[in-house]
Amino acid sequence: MSAQDRAAMLPALHDVGDQLHAAARRDVAARRRRRRDPRRRLVLVLAALLVLAAAAAGTAELLSTGEPLPTQPDRMPRKYAPAARPAVAVSAADPAGGLPWSAAVYTTRTGHDCVLVGRDDGGRLGLVRDGRFRPYQAGRPGFCGRLDLSPGFFAEGGIGEPGRSIIAGRVRKGGTVVFETDAGTFRARTGAGGAFLFVFDTAKAPRVRGWHTIH
Repeated sequence: MSAQDRAAMLPALHDVGDQLHAAARRDVAARRRRRRDPRRRLVLVLAALLVLAAAAAGTAELLSTGEPLPTQPDRMPRKYAPAARPAVAVSAADPAGGLPWSAAVYTTRTGHDCVLVGRDDGGRLGLVRDGRFRPYQAGRPGFCGRLDLSPGFFAEGGIGEPGRSIIAGRVRKGGTVVFETDAGTFRARTGAGGAFLFVFDTAKAPRVRGWHTIH
């Protein structure tokens, strides 16, 4: 290559070099903007605040507790009252996604095998009234049967909270309980003490036609 040719190429090489330097400067500036962009930091802060607000709202709902629900002796004979705090045996989801439901079991001094059903707020059973959790008063009786005299028992119907109905009970020998109803067949595994529980929206609550247990 002649000296004349090399001289002719120099302006083009200088242009390429200038373009590369300009591109490098733009890349560095863009990185700095990404690091320093206050809008990006604001988005991150807002996202964090939303998460904290959601967590706080959930906590507030769980802590919204009213006075304990009094026991009604005329509807709940004291002979069926538990001598100690009933033990939660099995749980079921609420149809609308609220606090879950649980069935607790106990045996009375007279030998009755019992079930107490309610909303479960961290192991405390109760009902939701006017948007607040109302725990059961200590010693509240459930419904009872005698597993030494029959293979099992159950109750169906309202539970004392508007819009909710249950099918719950106990069987002597655990397994899978199968209920044939006017709305189809429902199955559930039994928990401790042979307890089982189904929870329904009252408007869709089925009527039991028959039931049995698969061991």
